[in-house]
Amino acid sequence: MKTESKTKQQLLLENEELRKRLEATERRLQEADEIVQAQIAERKRAEETVSPFPTLLPHSSNPPLLKHDPKLLLFFRLLAGHLPILFA
Repeated sequence: MKTESKTKQQLLLENEELRKRLEATERRLQEADEIVQAQIAERKRAEETVSPFPTLLPHSSNPPLLKHDPKLLLFFRLLAGHLPILFA
């Protein structure tokens, strides 16, 4: 009976230790997620600031200025990152 009681106590202690480790891991993951989210937001702000011709290249339509010159339109889209570079 003592062995069974000791085993139950050991299991309870081990369970408590696992719970504490899980909580610590969850906290670290939450902190890492917050850092990543902040980095994503910072990168988006930087891209908006640095992006060439941000109002010239809407995603939904071609600007009238560039409709007449497909090569120029392609150039500006590549420059702004709206198209993948095909020759990498």
